[in-house]
Amino acid sequence: MSQASSSIPGALSSGQAALSASVSKLDQAAAKVATPGQADVVNPLLQADQAALQARAAVQVIKTANSLLGTLLDIYA
Repeated sequence: MSQASSSIPGALSSGQAALSASVSKLDQAAAKVATPGQADVVNPLLQADQAALQARAAVQVIKTANSLLGTLLDIYA
Protein backbone atom coordinates (compact mmCIF):
# COMPACT_ATOMS: atom_id res chain seq x y z
CA MET A 1 0.00 0.00 0.00
CA SER A 2 1.39 3.42 -0.91
CA GLN A 3 1.95 6.22 1.56
CA ALA A 4 -0.91 8.24 -0.01
CA SER A 5 -3.42 5.44 0.39
CA SER A 6 -2.40 4.79 3.99
CA SER A 7 -2.86 8.46 4.89
CA ILE A 8 -6.40 8.72 3.54
CA PRO A 9 -8.04 7.24 6.65
CA GLY A 10 -6.00 9.69 8.72
CA ALA A 11 -7.16 12.61 6.59
CA LEU A 12 -10.77 11.49 6.84
CA SER A 13 -10.48 11.12 10.61
CA SER A 14 -8.83 14.54 10.91
CA GLY A 15 -11.56 16.12 8.81
CA GLN A 16 -14.29 14.48 10.86
CA ALA A 17 -12.65 15.51 14.14
CA ALA A 18 -12.26 19.10 12.92
CA LEU A 19 -15.89 19.17 11.78
CA SER A 20 -17.06 17.86 15.15
CA ALA A 21 -14.93 20.44 17.00
CA SER A 22 -16.27 23.27 14.86
CA VAL A 23 -19.87 22.23 15.49
CA SER A 24 -19.16 22.16 19.22
CA LYS A 25 -17.61 25.65 19.06
CA LEU A 26 -20.59 26.90 17.09
CA ASP A 27 -22.99 25.47 19.69
CA GLN A 28 -21.07 27.20 22.49
CA ALA A 29 -21.04 30.52 20.65
CA ALA A 30 -24.76 30.27 19.89
CA ALA A 31 -25.51 29.55 23.54
CA LYS A 32 -23.60 32.67 24.56
CA VAL A 33 -25.51 34.80 22.06
CA ALA A 34 -28.83 33.37 23.23
CA THR A 35 -28.12 34.01 26.91
CA PRO A 36 -30.55 36.63 28.24
CA GLY A 37 -28.82 39.78 29.38
CA GLN A 38 -25.66 38.99 27.44
CA ALA A 39 -23.87 42.34 27.17
CA ASP A 40 -21.17 41.24 24.76
CA VAL A 41 -22.56 39.54 21.67
CA VAL A 42 -19.75 40.61 19.33
CA ASN A 43 -17.21 38.07 20.57
CA PRO A 44 -19.62 35.10 20.45
CA LEU A 45 -20.69 36.14 16.94
CA LEU A 46 -17.04 36.27 15.87
CA GLN A 47 -16.50 32.85 17.44
CA ALA A 48 -19.51 31.53 15.52
CA ASP A 49 -18.08 32.92 12.29
CA GLN A 50 -14.71 31.30 13.02
CA ALA A 51 -16.44 28.00 13.76
CA ALA A 52 -18.29 28.18 10.45
CA LEU A 53 -15.02 28.82 8.63
CA GLN A 54 -13.45 25.86 10.42
CA ALA A 55 -16.40 23.69 9.41
CA ARG A 56 -16.03 24.67 5.74
CA ALA A 57 -12.31 23.85 5.88
CA ALA A 58 -13.02 20.48 7.53
CA VAL A 59 -15.61 19.63 4.88
CA GLN A 60 -13.06 20.45 2.19
CA VAL A 61 -10.53 18.09 3.82
CA ILE A 62 -13.16 15.33 3.86
CA LYS A 63 -14.12 15.97 0.22
CA THR A 64 -10.49 15.96 -0.89
CA ALA A 65 -9.71 12.72 0.96
CA ASN A 66 -12.85 11.14 -0.48
CA SER A 67 -11.88 12.21 -3.99
CA LEU A 68 -8.37 10.88 -3.52
CA LEU A 69 -9.75 7.58 -2.30
CA GLY A 70 -11.97 7.35 -5.38
CA THR A 71 -9.02 8.08 -7.64
CA LEU A 72 -6.91 5.40 -5.96
CA LEU A 73 -9.73 2.90 -6.31
CA ASP A 74 -9.98 3.73 -10.01
CA ILE A 75 -6.23 3.26 -10.42
CA TYR A 76 -6.05 -0.05 -8.55
CA ALA A 77 -9.32 -1.50 -9.87
